[in-house]
Amino acid sequence: ANATFTITKYDIEDVTIEGFDVKVGKNTTITATIVDENGKAIDSIKDVEVLIDGISVANKTIIIQNGKLEIDIPTSSLKVGQHSVVVNIKEDEINYASDVSAAISIIKGNANINIQKLDVIYAGSNITLIAVVTDDEGKVLNDGKVAFKLNGKTLKDADGKAITVKVENGVAKLVYEIPKDYSAKDYKLTAVYESNTITRSEATEIITIQKANIVITPEALIYDEDGNLAIKASVKTVFDQEITNAQKVTVKVNGKAIINKLTINNGIIDIKQAVGIKKGEAKITIIVGENSKYAQSRIETSIYVLPQANPKTAKMSNSTIIAAKV
Repeated sequence: ANATFTITKYDIEDVTIEGFDVKVGKNTTITATIVDENGKAIDSIKDVEVLIDGISVANKTIIIQNGKLEIDIPTSSLKVGQHSVVVNIKEDEINYASDVSAAISIIKGNANINIQKLDVIYAGSNITLIAVVTDDEGKVLNDGKVAFKLNGKTLKDADGKAITVKVENGVAKLVYEIPKDYSAKDYKLTAVYESNTITRSEATEIITIQKANIVITPEALIYDEDGNLAIKASVKTVFDQEITNAQKVTVKVNGKAIINKLTINNGIIDIKQAVGIKKGEAKITIIVGENSKYAQSRIETSIYVLPQANPKTAKMSNSTIIAAKV
């Protein structure tokens, strides 16, 4: 005898997927809980399709155990923001088709930024600022930009536009001229990293602008028949840069000050002072004093006064630059 029987398919009553966050540039795994219309956890093999923003990204046969479905999906190319995910469980001999949707948030990753230590820095000199940028797994980044700040002020170019440096192979590098009017002191250097895919990050280091050494270059040294000593000299930094602020100059003859802390501007010494120099050799010392930008410097030279009534142009001899204080 033949028996006739009917196999009843069951509806998938509940498919649950919780919304979740994924860091930009990463793939992820969807986990769903599945029960049938009788509340029984499904144990089966199912064909599953996953769509992100309406586009199919995965078609796989998945083994479901104890009502748990797990499927890997490609999310590394998704932009930051919210995206819709739909999981379609296809009909088979046991269950009718079912689908469920959820929201997935692609969030920015994290960055680590470090400023490389700098060599000795002087006002008016060029420095190379280097920031190294990696993600939270230590991998170098190749997108985003870095802006550098000194004491909270973003560095700008000659046109007054804020300077930003592109990150390439994890490095942002900027050659920058420290303004000549910066005083010698500690400054807070900040590197700020920003990107469309990585959370804003910054790092800070203390840098010190040193007092620049200066060079005094005599151009003329004349002692005339009326007993006047005339001195002309220029003062520049050791980098051959013009002096941009006021300096105090002291002139000594045989150790005695004849001019004490005279203010000069723009690095030009041009003075004339009555002074009695007996015949013979006299030692002349020119001292440019220390200030907020420059270290002290001095030069020593000698003149020889002949016993005659005619004007005497003293020749400099044995000129010596005395090491500046730092």
